[in-house]
Amino acid sequence: MFSNRGVGYCYNNQCDEFMKGVFLLNYGTMFYCPGCRQNGEIAGEQRLDYPTDEGLYTKVEIHYNYQPDRREYVERAIVQINGMPTFGVFIMKSPLIKTERRALKVAETILCALNAGRDKNNLTQEVTYTMDCSLADFKTQMKSLEKYVDEQDRRLQSYES
Repeated sequence: MFSNRGVGYCYNNQCDEFMKGVFLLNYGTMFYCPGCRQNGEIAGEQRLDYPTDEGLYTKVEIHYNYQPDRREYVERAIVQINGMPTFGVFIMKSPLIKTERRALKVAETILCALNAGRDKNNLTQEVTYTMDCSLADFKTQMKSLEKYVDEQDRRLQSYES
């Protein structure tokens, strides 16, 4: 479940808050400048998800560095798995991201999360292996890991053919 995040901008050039931006979380449809109380505009995060039946994502695109005077994003960061056909694509536009470094880190994290193991509710599921156990328990964990890796390998080979 995503929270509704964005930035509110005041376009009153007489205001001290003119185009500075105010962080908004779970905001409504209207934004009123905290400085002059006039109606402003909201640049909200947008997420566009283009999944495929395979459930595999190979590309995440982040539009960032929002310019309120132009009302557009001026930069884009892409993280992509090369050497595979393009499957699922996730696009995010965020006025909260200002630097290339941050945009690439967010894109990488999203790509990993989208391709992580999922449960029946389509939620990511973390799996932890421990070596602080008996040898029999550790062998059982490694068998489980081997089964998972083999399953992922079969999925990838079926996509390549």
